Amino acid sequence: MSVKLKNTKSLYFIVILWIFSLSLFAQDPSTPSAILQRIDALIENEVKQWCESVDITYPPEASLLRVFKKEKKMEIWSKNTNMKQMKLVKTLPICSMDFEPGPKFREGDGKTPEGFYSSDFLYGSRFYWMWIKLEENLVENNGNVNKGSSFRMCIDYPNRLDRKKSAAFNQNTGSAICIHGNCVSAGCISFENWNFLPVYAFSRYHNEQYFGRIQVHIFPFDFDNVESLEKEAECYSNNSDFTSDQLHYFWKNLKEGYDIFNSNPNPLDFQIEIFTLRKGDNSKEIKEIKELLLNLNIYNGEINSSFDNEYEIAVKIFQRQNNLFEDGVIGPKTLPKMNYITGKYKFIE
Repeated sequence: MSVKLKNTKSLYFIVILWIFSLSLFAQDPSTPSAILQRIDALIENEVKQWCESVDITYPPEASLLRVFKKEKKMEIWSKNTNMKQMKLVKTLPICSMDFEPGPKFREGDGKTPEGFYSSDFLYGSRFYWMWIKLEENLVENNGNVNKGSSFRMCIDYPNRLDRKKSAAFNQNTGSAICIHGNCVSAGCISFENWNFLPVYAFSRYHNEQYFGRIQVHIFPFDFDNVESLEKEAECYSNNSDFTSDQLHYFWKNLKEGYDIFNSNPNPLDFQIEIFTLRKGDNSKEIKEIKELLLNLNIYNGEINSSFDNEYEIAVKIFQRQNNLFEDGVIGPKTLPKMNYITGKYKFIE
């Protein structure tokens, strides 16, 4: 009798403990699937309407995020597998970020990167701004560590181009650039919590196996709003680690990807190309640098895209004048002195 009673008490204790653990889990979901379920419970009706307005079934199977620093906004583009192109689903205001055009260059500069990135999803953090309470009346409250749910997206900054840009000046790139809530930033892209929920939800439903990792395109401004990139570069170079020529070159390259996406809204196929130009090479950069050396009265040969003997001699003279290693090769140390970024995005259409 006592044994049976003891077993019954043990069973009751287990059931009560199980119910208690479920209630804790309901209050503080910590797994990706539980977080997504809770977010959907809060926003699903609204975002379904967004999708229906552009003939997309929610949840979409592919998404892409575009950030415009100067305009303080993010675009969410999405589609399903039966669609040839993505559609703009929603534009959301960014609450906190570096809104000044110009790429991130070094650790601690407070800058938000510019370029083409992909994102991972991370959970758990010792920082309060990574935490959100997923109850309707508490979403906008400041997060507290271990109170609510921690979820964020972190982009793959620094990429190879970022590392080469900074290494040319012996700078550490910095890292840990994320997309999150709670409207606080030291270079991250941060939203008011209600606006971060759909950003996370659309991204979390993205089918990575089929479409690759979700892409995040970060631009200095909306290029459609700019009359002259050259003038913009001159304007923002005053507060930048880059010269106006370097900014102009970099932003022209970003605009290539911007224009390709606008003409065919789908994830971009691109590679990062790092320059090392030497005798025998051919490229448009060689032609442009010939014009530079011509203006410096170092080169007086033909202006074409061929790296010939006369051009190599001119490069060595330039290197000597700028206290560089005199090898006649235009590499990551010589290019910045010529007002170039050390590489570019090469898009495959």
